[in-house]
Parts: sequence; structure tokens; C-alpha cells
Amino acid sequence: MSMDVKTQTFKTKQMKRNIENFLKNISEGNMKDSLKKLQAKRAENDIEVIPVDVLNKGDDELVSNLRQHNIFNIGDLKRFDAQSLGVVLNNIAPETVEKLIKDKDILMRDITINTFPKIDPDNLSKDSLVLLKHWYFNTTYKRDVEILESETVTDQAEALLGEMKKKRGVFLSLFQSSSQKEQINDAFSKFEQIEPELNEIHEIVDKLLLEFQDEKYVRDAFINDSAAFYAFIESRTGVAPTVHSGDLPAILVEEITDMELDVSGLTGGTLRPYQLFGTKFAVYNKRTLIGDEMGLGKTIQALGVITHLFTAQKTRAFVICPKSVMANWAHEIEKWTEIPVKIFHGSKRDEAYKEWLETPSILITNPEHTKNLDIDTLDYVDCLIIDEAHLIKNPKTQRTQNAMAIAAKSEYVMMMTGTPIENNVNEMKHLIGILQPHIIEEMERNPRMNEPEAFKTLVSPAYLRRKRFDVLKELPEIDFIEKFSEMSEKERSYYNDGVREGLSGLMKMRRAAFTGNNINDSEKLANIVEICTEAKENGHKVLIFSFFKDNLNLIHETLGPQSAGIISGDVGMDERQGMIDAFTTREAGATLIGQIDAAGVGLNIQAANIVILCEPQWKPSTELQAIGRAYRMGQTRNVIVYRLLSEKSIDEAITEVRDEKLKSFNLYANDSSVADVFKAQEVEINEAEVQKEAFEIEKKRLEEQPA
Repeated sequence: MSMDVKTQTFKTKQMKRNIENFLKNISEGNMKDSLKKLQAKRAENDIEVIPVDVLNKGDDELVSNLRQHNIFNIGDLKRFDAQSLGVVLNNIAPETVEKLIKDKDILMRDITINTFPKIDPDNLSKDSLVLLKHWYFNTTYKRDVEILESETVTDQAEALLGEMKKKRGVFLSLFQSSSQKEQINDAFSKFEQIEPELNEIHEIVDKLLLEFQDEKYVRDAFINDSAAFYAFIESRTGVAPTVHSGDLPAILVEEITDMELDVSGLTGGTLRPYQLFGTKFAVYNKRTLIGDEMGLGKTIQALGVITHLFTAQKTRAFVICPKSVMANWAHEIEKWTEIPVKIFHGSKRDEAYKEWLETPSILITNPEHTKNLDIDTLDYVDCLIIDEAHLIKNPKTQRTQNAMAIAAKSEYVMMMTGTPIENNVNEMKHLIGILQPHIIEEMERNPRMNEPEAFKTLVSPAYLRRKRFDVLKELPEIDFIEKFSEMSEKERSYYNDGVREGLSGLMKMRRAAFTGNNINDSEKLANIVEICTEAKENGHKVLIFSFFKDNLNLIHETLGPQSAGIISGDVGMDERQGMIDAFTTREAGATLIGQIDAAGVGLNIQAANIVILCEPQWKPSTELQAIGRAYRMGQTRNVIVYRLLSEKSIDEAITEVRDEKLKSFNLYANDSSVADVFKAQEVEINEAEVQKEAFEIEKKRLEEQPA
């Protein structure tokens, strides 16, 4: 019984206080209090900078009057009640003013109630930490928390220690009764019995407090699995984010969601919910920048806008895109719609332009080629689509000036970029200035609008960006995207030589699209560079597969330091794994290039989630095994597979033959399920048959081609 009772009493009291404080700090009540504060704070920021236009129900005179009195935003308007605003707007009917104030109050209330907390892991506020800690400790250490919540041993220890403190020395104990000494000795005995449990509680508290006091633990947990955090908070509070609308204010989301959209002209498929919202956003706001992350279908949303406008007899549509994706745009238009396509490029460009002016159709050209347009005589454009809009960021270049001039004549303008352009504010201001100049004018009048949150809300009528993560529930686990390109004159000549050689020229035909040897003369190579650049911007890594070694070497040389190397049949297993390990630790944007028969089997490369297939293989199973290097257990991100195809080539013929043989499997549609995709591995396909049939299709196409 040689125990320092005084020290033990202090330790027990301190541990009990620590438990009480810890449980209080991670309690649901504390979490909800902090949630309300975060909602109020974020809502206040949103409310301050929302343009008064959102309250406009077709009353342009009212909005004009508000602006004349320097009332541009809800933040300006909230200073007024109906009476004081009526004095300012003395030419507006009192009932109109009263309704405006009522709508404003409803808007402010709805925004606050529906605002979802946004956690910035690099700038955690006190209330953000409360939410994170509530989630972290109630999930990661759920059992330990439950033990602390139900423990009674500290109460027992305190009572026993109170009795144990009465123990006296040999002399003073002579003055204590036998029953009193027996109670004291019994307390010591009972304390020894509960001491193991007390020590266990002590270890739990020490462990939890160590992580509670260092925000690194909860921040890292959030970064690694923020989806789990938001799902947990939603389940505990009922507050949920809008999964289709990015960071847009709730009132704007509601208005856009409720609008009617006619996309019956999209005969090639159905828009997913987030794509439907993006299409509505572009139509509702008329002049917009869609910054969705790559692979979310910006092209399809643009076609949704065009088809909707066609039903309203707005049938003059114009697409400006990089030369390397012109063929892909034409292919997507033909796949998704029945609208005629005109190409403003090459020797027949003037004829195509004249037909476009005279008939409902879509004209496609590239930024450089706009110099050949007589823009001054172009009277109007119903809808202008500018793909890869970040390429017109320099207002001093001719292509940017031409794009701006065409945009000025367009009622609807939809710019598109997969690059996270919000990271470059000046670049974004330039583009939004082309679209909605009054937004930039407001920024110039009011410097506080340049603060990040204010800026984001102010540009919300013009800018929408969703990441794959944000719409994860709407996406399949794996997407297949076909990207078409045209061959250059040099490549086409090489290709035709292969066709003349008969079946023995098949390999020539398959590799022809890379014989341009540089991004200016090979659209396939340019597409690879574009995909890899965008992947880097968005924090992804890339696997590139081809059957042909010379293609791999060309890609490796073109990508330069971005390439982590080539895995071919000549590379030994140890060296392969060393390359994979190095690739795994490299920063976003790294690429690993593989010969499909060598690197496509037996390797685990989950660090990548973008896969590029440079040409179609004879058997789907060959491609799927390659895709399986990234798409396997341990992959935490959605996988995007780009299938690069050359127009009017053996690529299309191979695909046609394979798809006919696999018609029961919707392999490459964006909505393919995982099961359907990988069932294709079970289908036996005769490689020689595919080669022969594909060659005959291509040979027939060339024979029927006009001289």
C-alpha cells in the first residue's frame, strides 16, 4: 500500500477533467454550434457580393434604378428596409419596393440555411477544426470514444482515493477505530483491482489528447478522405452540398435548376444530371466560362446548349477550337446530333463558310484560321463555343482579338477550359471581361471584390467549374473517351502506301498517325501533349500505351522531363519496378510510357488515373489488361481512358469490326458499368479475322472515295 495518494488523486482529477473537456469538444452539440457559425460566415460572404440581378423577375427598370443609386449587390441592398429604400427609389411603386425587400430577406435566409460548410485544409479556422475533430475522433477512434463516454472508473477512483487519504501513520492510526481502518484498507484493495482499467483509460486519454492537440492529424485525414467527412457531416446534420453546381449561390442554383431546357436534339445520348445543370447554366447566363475538370463532358454540354437554341430557331452556331481537336468536334457533333457540320479549313473553307451562313449548321475552325474570316461583314452569331479558352488569354495576339470580335457579335458565348483557370486571376478576368464586362467593372469600382471568396461569388453568373470529385456520385468508376484526329498530308501519304501493300501494310497503316514526328504535323501527338498538360494542371498522372516502339520513343522525346521512361519488352522486371516506384513518387503530371504487350500485363501502377491508348488493338482484352494496370484494387481516383483514333483510317475500321463482334457489350460509352467493361475479356475474338475484315472495310472506303 505504498502509494502516493496525493499524486494519484491529482492525476485522476486531471484525467477526469481531460475526459470531460475532450468529450465536450467533440460532442454533436459543439459540432452543430460550429456548423451554424461556419454557415453564417460563409453565407454572409455570399450575400454581400451577389448581384441584385438575381432578384430581377424581368423588371429591368428596377435593376437600373438600383444601380443608379449605387446598389449593385445584396450587400448594398441589405442596409435598407422597405421604408428607407422607398425614399431612395421614389419613382418605383411602393408595393414593388416592399416585394424586393421581402425577396431579399427570403434570399438571405435561404442562403444561410442551405449553405454547406467548406473546409480549407490549408487555412483551418477554429470552427472548421471543431467539425473535423468531431468527425475524426467519432470515426477513427469510435471505440475509444465510446469507452470514455461510458466509463465510470474515474468516479470510483475518486471515491476510493477520498477514503484512502484518511490513512495515517503508525502513531496517528492508534486514534482511528478498527472499522475506519478496515474501510481504508478496503479502499486500497479495491483501488488495486480497478487500477488496470484506470491505466487503460489513462493510455486512451493520452493517445487521443496527443492527436487532439495537433491539427496535423485531422487535417491529413481530411485531405486523404474528405468525401467521408462530408458524408458524415451530412448524415449528422441533414445539410448537404449541391453536387452539380460547384460553388454557386443557392438562389442561382434554384433558378437555373427550375428553367426549362429542350435537348431533344441530342439524339446520340442523354445528359447526366451534372451535365444537364451545366447546360442550363450556360443557357441561363448566356455568356459563360465552363471550367469543368477534364473528362466531365464539356463538349456534350456545349452541344446541349446548341441543340436547345436550335429549337428556338437560333441556328447559327460557331465552334473555335485547337486544330488538333477539330476532327474530334466534328465527330462528337455527328455522334450526338443531326446538325450539319461545316469545316472552315483547307481549300474548301470559303464554300463551307457560305453554306454555314445560308443554312442551320455548326461551323468549326481553329483560332489561327480566324484571320481568314471577314469578321466585319459577319452580322451575327447565335451561339459561339470557344474550346480551350485559355489559349486566347493574350489580348495582344491576333487570334485573341479575332475571338473577341466574334464574341461581340454573338448572343450566346460558351468558353471551355479544363485548366483550373481560377488559379490565375488576371487570365480569368480577361476571359470574363469578354463574356460579362460589367462583372470586371464592378471589381474595379470595389477593390474588396478581388478577395478570393468575394471574387468567386461575383463571377458566379459567368463561371462554373466542377471537379470529378464534386460529382463523383454521378459518374461511373471508369470513363472511356474517344478522341479523334486528322492525319497530316505526310501521314496520309504514308498511310496510303500501307493500304497499297495490302494486308502486309496493316502495321504501316496503324502507326501512320505518328509519322508526322512532331506536334505540328501529328494531331495524335498533339492530343497526347494536351492531355498530359491538362492532367498536370489537375494533379493527375498518366499511363500511355502503344504497340509500336518508335511511337513510344517519339512520345518520350516529345514529353521530355514529364516522361518517367519507357517500359518495353527489353526492360527487365527489376528495372520495370524501379521505374514504377520512381513514377509513383513523382509529382503530378508525370507520365509512364509502355509497350502495350509488355507493360500491359502483370504490373500495378495505381499512381496513375489517366490512361491513353495510342491506337486500337485487335483484341479488347489487350486494351483492358493495360487499363487494369491503373484500374485495380488500391486505386482511389476515377480512371479516364482516352482512346486516340484517326479519322478515315484503319482505326475506325478496327473499332467498327470489334464493336460489331461485341455488340452486346457497351464497352466504350461513358455510362459503361465496370462489370460490362470487363466482361469483354471473356469474349473470344479471332485476331486474323479482325485484321482481314478491318482492312477490307478501309480498302472499300478508299475505293469509293472520289478522285
